[in-house]
Amino acid sequence: MVTTEQLLALEEFDSPTLCNAIEWFGIRSRLEGYLAGSVRCMIPRDRPFIGYATTARLTTQPAQSPEEGVAMGDYYRYLQAAPRPGIAVLQDVDSPHRAAMWGDVMAHIHQAVGSRAIVTNGGVRDLKAISAMDFGCFASGTLCSHGYIHMLEYNCPVELDGVTIHPGDLLFCDNEGIVLLPEFIVPQLPSICRKMAAAEWPVLGYVQEALLKGAELDMEILERRLDEMNQLRRS
Repeated sequence: MVTTEQLLALEEFDSPTLCNAIEWFGIRSRLEGYLAGSVRCMIPRDRPFIGYATTARLTTQPAQSPEEGVAMGDYYRYLQAAPRPGIAVLQDVDSPHRAAMWGDVMAHIHQAVGSRAIVTNGGVRDLKAISAMDFGCFASGTLCSHGYIHMLEYNCPVELDGVTIHPGDLLFCDNEGIVLLPEFIVPQLPSICRKMAAAEWPVLGYVQEALLKGAELDMEILERRLDEMNQLRRS
């Protein structure tokens, strides 16, 4: 596990900058390692949530038998023993999603046992109450009923937006997306994030100056600045 200080150092960045920085390492495709968009931030805030995934699969359909599923008490004990900070990742196995995976009661319990945020491909509710908490909420939308929610299993691989998330995966969640962070590069990420941000200034500086002066862009200059930006990103 990385240190608390290394995680805190990432809080000054956003998910697009982190994706640019991860590209620099050349360890995965630019189309991998993040949720593709159906799971989105439901309560925007200025700072990201970073933590280790705890996982579970749930349904809001009636149980087929009294033996179906697992006890919620066992799940909460799992959360309490998991690495912190935690981020609860819940897969709604229903298609279509018919009821909310999550509400203010679940949010309060999860916060009390070490979770900082919820990430689910299903629906959530009670956003007004949850927004008063320092708790992240990332979901596909809102649904007003909780249906017959019960847990099928926990501490298992889950799939959201076509991405498989394993227990203990390190997640970065902000207003613009959810990124899986390879732990072995985390100590280097802040410096590479700054490098990626600085690499954009040859383009941004030129364009902003032109806008300020009300001048037309010179396409040859712009192309040179774009080449410079790409070279700085690769260096």
